[in-house]
Amino acid sequence: MAGVIRLTYEELRAAARDFQQASQEVEQTNQRVNSRAAQLLGGWEGVASQSFMQELESCQRQTRR
Repeated sequence: MAGVIRLTYEELRAAARDFQQASQEVEQTNQRVNSRAAQLLGGWEGVASQSFMQELESCQRQTRR
């Protein structure tokens, strides 16, 4: 049958755990990136630093969708 997906409850729970773990890993990565960006931007001024921060924030918004 096309379009039919069959899973046991345990398979569904395992998939949910995998997604939860991946979500936590993405959040931890975002936190590390933010920490490093803050260090970098502490001594970086001007248009380039503003452009970098805008791009970084855009990328992070996409990971939170």
